[in-house]
Amino acid sequence: MTDFPAQDLYQIGSVTALTGIAAERLRAWERRYGFAPAERNGKIRLYSHEQVKKLNKIKQLIDRGQSISGVIQLSTAQLNERLSQSEPKGDATPRLGRPANLALIGAGVLQLEQLSQVSETLNVTGRWANVEGFLSDPNLPQVDVIALQLPVLMPQLIAQVRERRPNAGVLPIYQFASADQVQQCTEANLNAQRWPIPWRDIEQQCLSLFGVPNLHGASAPRLFSDEELIAMAVADDGTHKAAQQVVEQIHQLNALSSFLNVCGDEALSGGSSTYAQSLREAAGEIGQSRAVAESALATLMQQQQQHRIRGANPSQNGDAKYPQIKTDRPQH
Repeated sequence: MTDFPAQDLYQIGSVTALTGIAAERLRAWERRYGFAPAERNGKIRLYSHEQVKKLNKIKQLIDRGQSISGVIQLSTAQLNERLSQSEPKGDATPRLGRPANLALIGAGVLQLEQLSQVSETLNVTGRWANVEGFLSDPNLPQVDVIALQLPVLMPQLIAQVRERRPNAGVLPIYQFASADQVQQCTEANLNAQRWPIPWRDIEQQCLSLFGVPNLHGASAPRLFSDEELIAMAVADDGTHKAAQQVVEQIHQLNALSSFLNVCGDEALSGGSSTYAQSLREAAGEIGQSRAVAESALATLMQQQQQHRIRGANPSQNGDAKYPQIKTDRPQH
């Protein structure tokens, strides 16, 4: 993992992205083993620089077949010693997923890469000094994410880059931009960053675009938060209460996925890495089922909204009761 200032604090979602450890498992480790965040802001857990580094070491040892109960209480020095003595076993639980294939465009980011320690979660597959070189290259590699540095934030150039690799996420990095250009990027769901930017921030943004499930093989990301699901269930005043039933099943699938992950930790603690791997895979499959159920819920809610708009009493504004359903969410 790339080094970063010790005073930084990270919310649990960022810790998950940096370590590959699911938020549910971090909470379970806090309950079972007392691995608590450095600080709290209300209900928000904030983990320190040193804790994130320690969690990465713990994750490496777990991936090598060691149990969480056997490593969670170790000091940093003890973890380092354990890592130096522990070679990856052939029958150890393999890490699911793969590193993100990253393309770098722009002289500044190329120089920054050379001066930085690149995380093993990123695999730089192509480098171009400028966007013209990328657009004219007839042999582009397969990439998942493109870090695109531009002197001026020009949406039309970004569009041309996306046309060359339409399935890749794009992180625009600019030196100068008008308010209109920034707004255009925002409307296109592009999180443009101002240059100069630390390398670790580029890594985090690229990993966010790639997605934790792709990187670590976790279950598909949630389409709706718990608050959104509650709002949908409460808003369902239909005769059949279909949305409420789907929401209840989604809650059950979320709970089951978390339970299987905790069981996987306990299986590793008992020395059964093969069984632990089966439990993790089952948790991932349950997560995929939950994503399908959420997609079905989104379709159902859209149809209910349209039905209310076309209802017999046009003076009632049915839309006001329902959460806004976003149709541009990624489907899994």
